[in-house]
Amino acid sequence: MNEEVPNSQRNILIFLVACAVLFAVGQQFLPAPAPAPAEQVAAAGSGGAAIVAAAAPAPAAVAPDGSASAVPQPAVLTTPQIMTTNSTTYAFTNVGGRVSKIALTKPAQWATDEKGIGVFPAGASKTLSEGLLIPAIPELKEDSVYELVNSLSQSNGAGFDRLVYRWTSPDGHWQVVKKFEPDARAFGLKLEVEVVNRTATEQKLSSVDVVVAGLAGEGGRSFMGSDAAVVEGLCVGQENTERKPARGLDATKSVVSKVTFGGLDEQYFLHSVAATTDSGAAAALNRCSFGPTTDGVLKSTVSTGPLTVAANGSARAHFSVYAGPKTEQFLGAYPHGLKGSINLGWFSFLAVPIRWTLVFFHGWVHNWGLAIILLTIAIKALLYLPTAKSMRSMEKLREIQPKIAELQKLYANDQMKLAEEQMKLFKEAGTSPFGGCLPTLLQMPIYISLYRTVWGSAELYRADFAFWISDLSKRDPYFALPVLMGVMMFAQARLTPQAVDNPQMKVMQNIMPFLFTTMMLFLPSGLVLYIVVNTVLSVAQQLWIKRQMEIEKTSLRIS
Repeated sequence: MNEEVPNSQRNILIFLVACAVLFAVGQQFLPAPAPAPAEQVAAAGSGGAAIVAAAAPAPAAVAPDGSASAVPQPAVLTTPQIMTTNSTTYAFTNVGGRVSKIALTKPAQWATDEKGIGVFPAGASKTLSEGLLIPAIPELKEDSVYELVNSLSQSNGAGFDRLVYRWTSPDGHWQVVKKFEPDARAFGLKLEVEVVNRTATEQKLSSVDVVVAGLAGEGGRSFMGSDAAVVEGLCVGQENTERKPARGLDATKSVVSKVTFGGLDEQYFLHSVAATTDSGAAAALNRCSFGPTTDGVLKSTVSTGPLTVAANGSARAHFSVYAGPKTEQFLGAYPHGLKGSINLGWFSFLAVPIRWTLVFFHGWVHNWGLAIILLTIAIKALLYLPTAKSMRSMEKLREIQPKIAELQKLYANDQMKLAEEQMKLFKEAGTSPFGGCLPTLLQMPIYISLYRTVWGSAELYRADFAFWISDLSKRDPYFALPVLMGVMMFAQARLTPQAVDNPQMKVMQNIMPFLFTTMMLFLPSGLVLYIVVNTVLSVAQQLWIKRQMEIEKTSLRIS
């Protein structure tokens, strides 16, 4: 006789049957687990090359007709991803997996203000940097949307210590992974790019390109030809260098041999990209180029050499990003010759030792204004003997002025005889009409060299001196130094003897101080400080030599 099944047992039986049916349906219709991501696959082998081959995950699922399944694209993240180092705060976006803003924080001297400076602008949304292009993968654009891979990124609560972005092509054939990490050196980032081939065919890539972008700026060339305050495209190679301001750039400039780094160069700052090996050593790039600006934005692109990505394999390229001040202290920490970004112009053979001496004095006094004063004294001491000789020559010229006037009357109609007799007179007096030009000829290259040193030395950016001078790289806010310089130049002109009694020369002598004062009004106060101190020392030297000559004359009369 059949026993009736209790209700409790019947309920358990129904539950088990339902679970079995759901499991069967899931196996039939739900998608298979996704293949392992490229970042989790161990590299096949190791070495020092800039591009390293590695194993890749299983290829994407393929439809019955042989085409890969369409891959859904990630959404744009509205909140930036923040990475903070000891010197810099970076904001990132998953649009292109790029840097959207760079704010220097330490040392305070170079900290980015609310307006932004040069290649670190407040309007950084226009100038996203560290964009990626791979010519063999046309679907990958600078603004392609990447997935933020949280499982491989490293958060510290307030931001990220590592950021990993992943882009997958719509057909699933390619995957590109960008990994950003702070560099232990100041103002640096490490960028690793992994290109994954998710097909069963070996693929060849012509290059991997990294793009640096910045606002072109509004500054122009100065009367001395400086590119100060102008953002330049910059490509530096072992054999040649291309650099040109964004304004007026009408053709693409390139370096295509032994490229060491490329990027954007600004008055006191550099934003560059260089290639490295997987161990961090310097590696060569194949190409660097920059061209005319678009919408006020200048872009510089560096390119690796060709690489082969094995079937179901991957390859990596490593880059070093620097965005910071152009000082030898920081640039020299990188093995890519970044100090080549410091441009001191035609007179670099003078500007380099001037810069070194300036830094040396600053190590003593810890004040850049005092260092400039010490530099001026050192240069004046170096030129003391030729300057003294020139001043003595001009004093002697003034003494023989009456004799020159007599010769001019005597040979008014015979210019050749006049010139002959004047030269004889100069020789007897031990002087020359050109002797007074020597100090000026010696000083002009030094002026220009120091001008370029002041413009191009990030050490002087926001460097405080004393009183109202709080930034030696900017003009005197009250124009006190230029006016003082004009007064001292006028006093020097009064003390300087004239080689000939020429009314026009006297007029020029009176006008020149005003002209120089006008020109110096908007020049860096560090440069004007040098000229003021130099003029004061010149006046003191002139008074001293004049007194010595009077003593010598008195001694001769007594003897």
